Amino acid sequence: MLLFAWFLVLAGSVLAGGGSSSSRGGGGASAMRAYTNLHRSLLEPIGLYNARPQIVAPVSPPFRGRNRVADMQNYVRNLYNHDAYIDPESGAGLDRLRSNMMWILNHPNDPRIRDYQPDTPDREMQNALHPVNVRAQHAVPIRALGTKVGSVTSVIQAGSNSNQLTSHLGQADQDRFANAFEVLFSEKQLLSAAERHATSIPRL
Repeated sequence: MLLFAWFLVLAGSVLAGGGSSSSRGGGGASAMRAYTNLHRSLLEPIGLYNARPQIVAPVSPPFRGRNRVADMQNYVRNLYNHDAYIDPESGAGLDRLRSNMMWILNHPNDPRIRDYQPDTPDREMQNALHPVNVRAQHAVPIRALGTKVGSVTSVIQAGSNSNQLTSHLGQADQDRFANAFEVLFSEKQLLSAAERHATSIPRL
């Protein structure tokens, strides 16, 4: 996987031309302030806000100079392996979560519904999507994760699905469900805003 990604880096370095900070969207100071305010407004009500991320991204675009290709290779390697980045392969848990939700909706009387526990995306919001790290992110993984998060939230928002998913749960589990999906809805908004600050170079 990484060897293929490195090949794309080499090809992208040729196709991208100058590849300066113009490869990153929404780069103005006012846009960054707006993102910082959004990040805080979404995370404070759910108890996840930190002024600083727990982990800071070690490599960040733009890539310039004679070591540009090597820097991009290092960047791609970190995308896949470092917790300060949105992994291009992230969201597998959301695929399972959506499948579980659909299964529950189609089997409303099965006792296993009581065992349903949704995952929460707090790590991404506290670290990779923190304003300190957001400019180090790549737009492709952010867009892909946003699509997966949206596929889950759309199931919850459709008709009476939310009631069907929680009707067999005790109050404590219903509260955990509500809290988990409040986090998920917040991440959906944050991913949409973060994509405007992420880089598109190197190409993935």
